[in-house]
Formats: sequence, C-alpha cells, structure tokens
Amino acid sequence: MSDYLMEYYAGSTEPWAVSVLQAMVRLRHPVNILELGTFEGRTTRAIAEVMPDHATLWTVDIERRHGGFGDPRIKFFEEDAITFLRDICPEKSMNFVFVDDDHTFGHVSTEITMLRDRCMASDGLIVMHDVIGPFGLDKIVEREGGFIIALPLLHAAGGLGVIPAYPRVQKKMPEAVKNRLAAAGWASGDAEDFLG
Repeated sequence: MSDYLMEYYAGSTEPWAVSVLQAMVRLRHPVNILELGTFEGRTTRAIAEVMPDHATLWTVDIERRHGGFGDPRIKFFEEDAITFLRDICPEKSMNFVFVDDDHTFGHVSTEITMLRDRCMASDGLIVMHDVIGPFGLDKIVEREGGFIIALPLLHAAGGLGVIPAYPRVQKKMPEAVKNRLAAAGWASGDAEDFLG
C-alpha cells in the first residue's frame, strides 16, 4: 500500500478505497479476479500484492496505458469491457470483480447484468468505484441489493459499491411468509413495509 500512496493522483482509486479492496481480497481469497478499467495499473498492482499466489487477475481496458506488470498471474486484455464480458470472460468463474471503467449509467448497468448472468461464480463479489457523485451509479448498487462504502469528508465523489453475485433479493414477499405474519397479527402491507 505504501507504493500506491506515493503514486496516487486524481483519476486513480483513492488510497482508502484501495485499502478496502485489498482487505476484501485478503479475506475472500479469490482465485479468479477481474478488473474492468486498468488505467495505469496502480489498482491492478495493489490487488496483485495481496491476492493468493495461485490466483489469476484479468484486467481489461480499451487502451494500454501501463508499462506492463511483470507478474505472470496478471493477464491484460486491450478490449472493450462489454466485448470481453460477452466473448472472453470465462463463464461462472469470477470470484471478485472491480469495476472502474466507463462510468456512464447505461454502460455500468450492462456490465453488472452481464457479470451476474455470465461471468460470476456463486460466491463472487462485485465492487464498483465512483458510486457517489454525478454518474448515478448508487442507483445500480441499490437496485442490485448492494451497499456503499464512502468517506464523504475526504471526497465529494468516489466511494465503493459492493454487490454480491448471488441473485437479487426477491422484492415480493412469498405467500407462505405473508400467511405466517398474518397469523401473528401483522397486516401483510405492514410486514412488507417493515421488511422492505
């Protein structure tokens, strides 16, 4: 992390967010890691520092802006993220994904759908950068049943959105649950409001 802090500048992932990413990788021990948006490779290197020795990190960007990595565990693809997800990403294999490329709502929404439908392992975790701010990406995190980690005192924008890979939480309450709550004296509408 110390090297990352010394090299940090605007446009890169904030040092606190990199620390959180590294902690997640340490705790989860992912074998297949995907980064959408390599930029100059600073976050790529920070993830590689803490990933298991037997892990592979696929990193994707439409343009090569780094000098290489010198680590055989890192595989760079000069490709559009949507094309990579559709044509190259190994099916149902990614345990950890960091999304930090094109920040437009429609693009990121498509990426998240493609990740969940095609690329994510059942134990996977998707982490998005820049979910706070003008892009509206917080709405995707909310829609997908995730949560946001942010330090608004340090940065007006940025933040991390964390989305589990398993299917979205069912919004409609199952009939069996409604019946049990009704038997306990709850009106189903009250229960649905309470349970979200």
